[in-house]
Amino acid sequence: MNKYIGIYRVFSAILDNGELSPNREDTYLLGKHKIQVYRWNKNTLCIYFLSNQTVNNILPQLQEKGVQLELYLQGDVESVYKVKESDIHKLHEVIKFQIKGKNIQAKSVKTVRKLQKSMSKTS
Repeated sequence: MNKYIGIYRVFSAILDNGELSPNREDTYLLGKHKIQVYRWNKNTLCIYFLSNQTVNNILPQLQEKGVQLELYLQGDVESVYKVKESDIHKLHEVIKFQIKGKNIQAKSVKTVRKLQKSMSKTS
């Protein structure tokens, strides 16, 4: 997701212990309703939804934009869908990725502090 630095704000994954993931490519884009979009492979992205209510609201909007979604995982509350990376701008139209701070590196001190702060709010 690092190729989107300068377009969208790219976040680095934070492990359960509050540390940064050692994997440099473990990054994601953050959208409304805490929706995360991360890389699956070279041409595919995954959309991680934290609640089924969000899925029920967002999926019809994505389908209306012509985004082809493939269910990858579904739990009691959360779910993950695969999409083509070429649809990234359509995803942004609906999910509204965070843009403020778009030129900040994913592993910057500012980004890490922001993520750690948001993690402490949800705990």
